[in-house]
Amino acid sequence: MENVTIIRIDRTENKNSFCEIDSEALNQITSNPLLSSARVLDGLFYSSVIVTESDADAKFFASAFNHVNKELEAHFVAAENKQTVAKVLQLYSMMGVKHAGIVDFDMLRVETEISQAMVQLGIPQAQQNTVLEIRSLIAQEANQVPAKTRLENFRDILARINTKVTEIDDDASEEEVGKALKFLQKRANEAANLTKPWKELKEKGRAGLSPLAQEKFDDLYSLLLDHGLCIYPLGELESSLTDFGLRYTTDKRQWIVEALKMLANSQVSDERTFWKTINHIISKRLQ
Repeated sequence: MENVTIIRIDRTENKNSFCEIDSEALNQITSNPLLSSARVLDGLFYSSVIVTESDADAKFFASAFNHVNKELEAHFVAAENKQTVAKVLQLYSMMGVKHAGIVDFDMLRVETEISQAMVQLGIPQAQQNTVLEIRSLIAQEANQVPAKTRLENFRDILARINTKVTEIDDDASEEEVGKALKFLQKRANEAANLTKPWKELKEKGRAGLSPLAQEKFDDLYSLLLDHGLCIYPLGELESSLTDFGLRYTTDKRQWIVEALKMLANSQVSDERTFWKTINHIISKRLQ
C-alpha cells in the first residue's frame, strides 16, 4: 500500500486531535494476519480498546466493564494468546486509541515472553530491568511450593480418577461413559498442572505470594499498567469471582455461564479485588 496514509481524528469537546499512520506502518499491519483481522481493526473506530487472551476473556470482561460504566465506549478483542496481546496493543498505541491488555498472572513465568512484550510496548530499558528483577523474585517463590505438597495433591486426584473408573459399569450407556470421560479428562488436566511449579500462582495470583513479594508485584503491576499491560492480579479468568462464592475450576465453558449471571447481580465495590482492578484499569487507561 504505497502512498497511503490513514488519519484517526478524535474530537473532545470543541477540539480535534489527529493521529497519522504512514504507508510503511500500514504495510506491517496488513501483512500480519492477527493485526489485519476484522475484530482488531474494528477497535480503531472506538474511543478505547481492551485486549484479552481469548474470546471467553473478552466476553467476561466486556460484561464486567459495562457493569461498572454503561457509558464506556470500549471495544473488546481477543488476541491469539497472551504472547500476542502486546503486539495488538502496539497497533492501538500507534493510532492513539486508549487501550489496555489483560493477561494471566503466569505471563511472568517465561522471562523472554515478558521481555518481548515490554519491547513491543516501548518500555524504557531501566523500567524493563526493574520488571525483570521483580519477575525473578516471583519466579523463586513459584518454585518454593513444596514438592511433597504437590505430590499429596496429585495422589488425591489420582484416587478420585480411580474411583470414577471403577464406578463405570460395562453395560453403561454411551452418554454415561461420555460424561465419565469428561470428568476423567478434567481431573487428568488438574493432575498434570500440579507438576508445574506455577500452578498455584496461576490460580491465586497476587494472593499466592508472600507479603514482601506482594509489595514488589504491586510495583511491577503499576509500572506495566502505565504502559497498557495489566498482569491480572487475581491469577486467571476462572479465579476472578472466588470471593463472590464461585469456585475456581478448569471448566471454563461452565464457569463463564455462572460468572456472567453472578456479575449481573453483583454490586460494584472496591472492597472486592475484582471490582477494584476493573475500576483501576478504567481510571488509569480508558479515561
